[in-house]
Amino acid sequence: MPPRLIRLPTIADERGALSVADGADWIPFPVARYFVIRDVPPGKTRAGHAQLQGHELLSCVAGECKVETRWEGGAASYRLNGPEQALHVPPGTWLECSEFSPGAVLLVLCSNAYDAADQTTERP
Repeated sequence: MPPRLIRLPTIADERGALSVADGADWIPFPVARYFVIRDVPPGKTRAGHAQLQGHELLSCVAGECKVETRWEGGAASYRLNGPEQALHVPPGTWLECSEFSPGAVLLVLCSNAYDAADQTTERP
């Protein structure tokens, strides 16, 4: 199954904007862990692996970054540039995050707790 870009609902009024991912329509797995990637120096990359069993949902809640993905039978590149979008990365999808803008913050929700044995650095 290839990754899927999800457009999240955003509600804006005079108080500001709220982007929300609520329920199985927006988060297609139970969340067991989250982490935030920030302060990435220019030219550096993050990830460079695939989860064998776990799903991930990535959203660049501030700034922007590029996410390259590869899976058996395909490849795609995405530009995440705001909290109103998220990228669902299913198991077996290799990914690499790069081109972080200054101040970028990448939020990652995971279906599994961290397990080094659930990762591979081999690209499909």
